[in-house]
Amino acid sequence: MIIDDSIITQVGETAYAAWKNAALAELANMLCMSTFEQLITNMTGTVGDDGTHIYLPSWYSEIWSVTPIEGPLISYNVIYDKDDGLTPATQYSNTVTLDRPCQAGTKFLINGLHGFKKLPAPLTDILAAIIKADQSTADQTDRLTSKKIEDVSVTYATSTQTTLEHALTPYKALIDSWSICPIRPDTGGILSMPTPHYDLPWWMNEQDLGAVDYAIL
Repeated sequence: MIIDDSIITQVGETAYAAWKNAALAELANMLCMSTFEQLITNMTGTVGDDGTHIYLPSWYSEIWSVTPIEGPLISYNVIYDKDDGLTPATQYSNTVTLDRPCQAGTKFLINGLHGFKKLPAPLTDILAAIIKADQSTADQTDRLTSKKIEDVSVTYATSTQTTLEHALTPYKALIDSWSICPIRPDTGGILSMPTPHYDLPWWMNEQDLGAVDYAIL
């Protein structure tokens, strides 16, 4: 995968050589992508809760077939509307729309071109921020807020944010827009339990409850 040379100007050759691979792995982990490399390997997509969208495990620039692992074929549509910000631009998609509803959780085999031939411009900027944060941590310059040469007085930063968290704060919206991490529905604070009913609240006795699945009377 090609990374624009402008990143070396931003971070310096030494820092780039030292931290590029670690920063790429960190960025891929943030976006829930197994790799940024452009590949043609088959991958598996999953139908979301709405029953009509397949959420893909990578960014695709081309999709040639979408085949259910079990069941009949379903026609589909893909809109490539994620611009990589480069010239010439490449458009990507991370979602397939089915022409008819399908059971949520159904698995589809996705055949197409995924990953990046050249790292998108927004991700290059985020990668640069990660490399700078890594170098700052290694140099411990992230801990210094002031220094007085005459009496060697040094003040250390006391922020609760890590150096990386602080460095990526301006990029949160960009990271979210390129993330393919699974959407977590709002459960209202109810924990997922292995049983089909709720466990008894600690402050209630069985005598206070009735019917099936401990429905409160």
